[in-house]
Amino acid sequence: MNLDNVLIHSDQGFYYTNPEYRLLLKKNNVIQSMSRKVNCIDNTSMDSFFGHFKDEQDYASVSSLEEMKTLLAEYKLYYNEERPQWGRNKMTPVEFEAYLNNMSEEEYAAYQKAEEARYQVMKEKAAKKARERAKSLGV
Repeated sequence: MNLDNVLIHSDQGFYYTNPEYRLLLKKNNVIQSMSRKVNCIDNTSMDSFFGHFKDEQDYASVSSLEEMKTLLAEYKLYYNEERPQWGRNKMTPVEFEAYLNNMSEEEYAAYQKAEEARYQVMKEKAAKKARERAKSLGV
């Protein structure tokens, strides 16, 4: 199998930063991409896609790499062009991208500001939960 120009994106977990793993990727011409430290938002699109894929597809019955490639390609089309996203005003990703692209610069700036505020609230809630969890564990 030719792995040239394959891109693997991950977080900075132990397995992905392991020198042996990184050397294996390099030997096979696989490009490694990582999220920034303590910034889960870098990987949210892929996490969301694969989370829904695992919930909605019978991938366990796949018996070959070619079958998996076909299943993923079909699901990618469905996910991007047919499947509405509740967090995006029930638009598909393709529709939402068009919606954003059709905004004026002022509308887009206001949208970005609102998204950043939403993200900040989400981070604060996550930090609070993490502190509470650490406290409950006696850390």
